[in-house]
Amino acid sequence: MIPKPQPLSVTRKVTIHRLLCGVERLLKTDRVCAIAAAAAHGLNNELTVILNSVSNSIPTLEPGHPARPDLLDLHLAVLRCSRIVAGLLEISTTNGGRPVS
Repeated sequence: MIPKPQPLSVTRKVTIHRLLCGVERLLKTDRVCAIAAAAAHGLNNELTVILNSVSNSIPTLEPGHPARPDLLDLHLAVLRCSRIVAGLLEISTTNGGRPVS
């Protein structure tokens, strides 16, 4: 709980106002980082399922199978997405964001 400021000079009130705005901004940033971290963790879990399924399917197909090129493209796309998620996780945790369990 933030105590009410005592009546001060105008310049002092502006300083307190700026300080309180800075605290408010920090709290909003923390919330954004927590949401980004939670979304990144959820997306990472889903990408892991897709990557495992594709990785297990590719070796079972013969080299000339028509689905093989699509699975290889899907495998590369999942790897690219996982790099993006890793960057998002790094940014969110660097700024103090963690998902609530």
